[in-house]
Amino acid sequence: MLIGSAIYLINISVSRFIGLSLNDQAVVVLRRVMTIVAIATVLLFFLPFAWGEAMPRSASFWRGSAYFGLIGFAFMLVEIPMIQRTILYLGNPNHATTVVLASMLLGAGLGSFASGKLQGAGVRVWCAALIVVLVVVNSVLASVFEATIGADWSTRAAVAFVFAGLLGVVAGVALPLGLIRFGDRSKAWFWAVNGASGVLASVSSLAFAMSVGFSATTWAGIACYAVAIPVLLRGRLEPPASLG
Repeated sequence: MLIGSAIYLINISVSRFIGLSLNDQAVVVLRRVMTIVAIATVLLFFLPFAWGEAMPRSASFWRGSAYFGLIGFAFMLVEIPMIQRTILYLGNPNHATTVVLASMLLGAGLGSFASGKLQGAGVRVWCAALIVVLVVVNSVLASVFEATIGADWSTRAAVAFVFAGLLGVVAGVALPLGLIRFGDRSKAWFWAVNGASGVLASVSSLAFAMSVGFSATTWAGIACYAVAIPVLLRGRLEPPASLG
């Protein structure tokens, strides 16, 4: 509510700027929204820890913080461009948002469910599968959408659902696997880092896409996952019970 009110006031103030085109106004609004979101993120996600118990400062703590920050950014840098690229394909922003979000969340749930069974070599297989699936989908998505754009809506929705679901399955393993790897003691902090990164990425990805395009934004998300993988593999494996 507070953020929504602030955005509304920003829109009013920007619309009164003399000499600014509509596009220039949009850029100003986006910059101010990014500032508001950054401030709100710090206050809502991290301020509570100032009154909480002291967090450990071990090497595992810092690696875990880096890992959860990276995957928070990565997921949104993959998800938001997927929604945007599907809007024209399905012909309606509401349809694209519904299909992609439903598919990615379902896939992420399935990936999370399977994450508890990954141990040893299985973790490394998932790391390889994550990068391969993301690279393949981002590389062929435009061609597949172009080839099937003339199909009926239900077929196009099914195509978008499958591709988004694949992304969700491989990406959905990342968070629970990180909780297993980096232990239970700092779990609340890791959740905060991941959530804050996702919120910031949801806004910054739009600015990034405006500059370099949706495909390049997805490549940035893939790069974040690629950096997060060695951080994960260096983590100390904890018993699966630490997820509880």
